[in-house]
Amino acid sequence: EAIGLLRWAVQGSWGYTWGFSLVSEFINPETLELTVNHDQVVALWEWMRDWRDQYGGINVITSFTEAFGAQAQDPFIMGVVPMMINGNWMISNFRKYAPDLDYGASWIPYPREGGQEATWTSGWSWAIPVGTDFLDDSFRALSYLAERGNIQWYNLGRSNFSPYIEHGESPEFRENPAMSFFVDTLPFAGIMPPTPMSDMAWAGLSDAFDDLMHDKVDVKEALDALNVRLNEELQQYL
Repeated sequence: EAIGLLRWAVQGSWGYTWGFSLVSEFINPETLELTVNHDQVVALWEWMRDWRDQYGGINVITSFTEAFGAQAQDPFIMGVVPMMINGNWMISNFRKYAPDLDYGASWIPYPREGGQEATWTSGWSWAIPVGTDFLDDSFRALSYLAERGNIQWYNLGRSNFSPYIEHGESPEFRENPAMSFFVDTLPFAGIMPPTPMSDMAWAGLSDAFDDLMHDKVDVKEALDALNVRLNEELQQYL
């Protein structure tokens, strides 16, 4: 069995992923009010729910996805999900576990009307925990990794973007066509709302989406309630 595209699998499950392609708004830039209940977000989730029903409901789909593995058993590598929404870091996985895999990268599908070519960028950071007994060693390690040549070497091996933008134009980064495509998408990338409520919004959207897929909530009511909670908490920072 196979399914062409499981819309909420991997990176597709986050509201932001499809949201930017459907021109959704998650924050009002003037008032800083969160807008996770934006009309386009509601429409997006209803679209996901309808697609779920076309394929027999959540239980049927879950019985299929439970067999998914990781690394060499990744469903994309195995050919059971020939199209997936994922990121540039997968290139190093393919290089390691499926060196002969013939694949490419393109935009997330979007409607002819009301959609756009879009992606989003987030990331992670190295940090030194407060109170560590290895402060000097930690600082030396991060200082070493932060040097241009060293961080470029690290990111090439992991198919990550470098914080130094010019690295994306190097021949090494452009050697893989998929990685070259990802570099070209950066001008179109959105970001999560830069707000103290980012973590709460992320968790709230994830929980609400899971409840929706299991028919525990109404889409509009769930997103309205989440939006109220987020903006009430936000007031302490304004």
